[in-house]
Amino acid sequence: MSFKELINSNNALFHYTNTTVFFEHILPEMKLRLSPLENMNDPTEYKKPLFTYMSFGSAKSDRTLLKKAETRLNELKLKMCKIACFCSNVKDSTKGYLKSRMWTQYGDNHKGICLVFSKKAINSIIKKNYKFDKVNYDIPSPLSDFEIEYGKLEHQGINLYFDYYFEKMYKKIFFAKVTDYCDESEFRLLKRVKNKNIIFDYIDIRSCLKGIIIGDKCHQTYNDIFDRIIKNQRIEIRRCEFNPLSGLLELESY
Repeated sequence: MSFKELINSNNALFHYTNTTVFFEHILPEMKLRLSPLENMNDPTEYKKPLFTYMSFGSAKSDRTLLKKAETRLNELKLKMCKIACFCSNVKDSTKGYLKSRMWTQYGDNHKGICLVFSKKAINSIIKKNYKFDKVNYDIPSPLSDFEIEYGKLEHQGINLYFDYYFEKMYKKIFFAKVTDYCDESEFRLLKRVKNKNIIFDYIDIRSCLKGIIIGDKCHQTYNDIFDRIIKNQRIEIRRCEFNPLSGLLELESY
């Protein structure tokens, strides 16, 4: 598959970033950072979850156990899972690398960079503690999202229950956003970690990074570095430019 075919296919994923992050962090180590939800910009993500764990299956509630469950759910949502966000292609919609608002919001006002990944290549390197899926933009009632089965919690204990809870609820907690964000066509990579005190995690992207798209306002100062990337790492590079005749962003040769 050619690079042109890839970026217009369902196999392509795009990650927008600024030049500082790319040149100082991503490029030297060829790693992409995964961040916790508490670092995200959507209130439904960075806020603590609502709790509706009624005394299901039990006439009395163990308040100590419920307090532990509340702490664990906060940690599970906000700290114990790390996420990398991508934009995907959607049929009959603007291609993921040509979305002007994405360039503005995440690509440093068109001065940044859009990284091109192969979805299949990412899938081939992730392990069982990862989840990799598209985001759903039709969030159900928040109260139903964080409903804890007290009887099962009491029977299984806190650790086993939250293993079960994560597998049951991860799509609603980590792969759902309000419809205002639907134009992002987001795809996410999630990793569940054991240490809540480690803020970030990283994934090696050497086998899945297929290209770089330069923003319309990306400074020519970086051209020498891009030239070396093409020569030494054989990564495809293109430029995203605004066409005043069509009023749209278009992909051009570097």
